[in-house]
Order: sequence, then C-alpha cells, then structure tokens
Amino acid sequence: MDTVLQIITLLVSSGIVGQLLYYNSRKRKEAASAQKDEDANAMAYAQEWHNLYNHEHEEHMEERTRLNNKIDSLYDDIGKQRATIRQLKDDKNTLIMRMRELQWNECTINGCMKRKPPRDYGREETD
Repeated sequence: MDTVLQIITLLVSSGIVGQLLYYNSRKRKEAASAQKDEDANAMAYAQEWHNLYNHEHEEHMEERTRLNNKIDSLYDDIGKQRATIRQLKDDKNTLIMRMRELQWNECTINGCMKRKPPRDYGREETD
C-alpha cells in the first residue's frame, strides 16, 4: 500500500497528472474553437445564399408584378367574353321561343281577311 501511495505522490509531484488535465482541457478548448469556426463558416455560406435569393427575388419582382397584372387582365377579358356569350345564348333562346310561337300561330289561309290559325287560340283544346 505504501508503494501505491509513493507512486501517486511521485506522479502528482512530477506534474504528469497536471499535464494530463491540462491536455484534456486544451483538447476541449481546441474542439470548441474548431466547432465555432465551422459554425461561422456554415452561417456565412447560408447568408450568402440568402442574399443571392433576396437579390434575385427583388430583381425579378417588377417583372413578376407585370406578368401577374397581365394574367389578371386576361382573366377579366375571359370573364367578359363568357358574359357576352351567355347574353347571346339568352337572346338566341328568346328569339327561338318567339319564332316557335309565331310558327304555332301562323295563318294557314293566304290572302283572306279572316285569319285562321292552326289552333284555336284561347279555347280549350279537346282530344
């Protein structure tokens, strides 16, 4: 047991334990410094990409706005054309209904003073 104490005392007094502790501390400090440098490098890289994106985004924003306005105006034109088509279809259907009504009430005797339509307008029709 004495020899073990003497060996420990010799190691402590000669500085070997101190050097081991100092070496571990220095190693951790270097690792932290390396990690810090690596993080700063990654952050600079990310910042550079961010700046490139923002610059390109701002550079093309005017063109994007112009194109979006053009698309909106084209959709407005399509809406107006659809409304016109709808109105023309309604007018056509109204005219077709009027034509069918006139054909239904058309006189079958030409040149007479008394009009004779093919159906009795106003009377009840019987089978």
